[in-house]
Amino acid sequence: MNNMMENKIIVRNYLESVWSKKNYSAIDEFIAEDYRQHIPGIGFGREGIKDFFALVDRAFRGVIFQLDDLIGEADRVCFRFRVKGEKMDKTELGGIIGYPFNLTGISMVRMENGKMAEAWGTQEIQVLHREPPKESLVQQNIFRRG
Repeated sequence: MNNMMENKIIVRNYLESVWSKKNYSAIDEFIAEDYRQHIPGIGFGREGIKDFFALVDRAFRGVIFQLDDLIGEADRVCFRFRVKGEKMDKTELGGIIGYPFNLTGISMVRMENGKMAEAWGTQEIQVLHREPPKESLVQQNIFRRG
């Protein structure tokens, strides 16, 4: 098997292990120690990726990752994906509400020595900044009591 095919397998396994199965201990297996992330808001190295997933777990519920395309060339692997779930927000009454989101994105990874060494990407982050629905499930339950 050539390096290009091996790189695609490594990236696919990373996405399945970390995103789909939420096996965050696998980050050390797939990500280079000095990993460089060129996506705003994600820190440097393995710890930056671990911090990112800790944030995802706090801010979202029911996250489902879907890989749509995976393309490799030389030491680069590019993938197109979808992520959906519920964004958790505080209500005016101090409760927590979840509302659905569905975003798409594309990332390119540079591989080095069998690990992901560097990444670039873009996602439809604006879908996460939409206002929650006016009548939430929490509000429905509060106003229907009685």
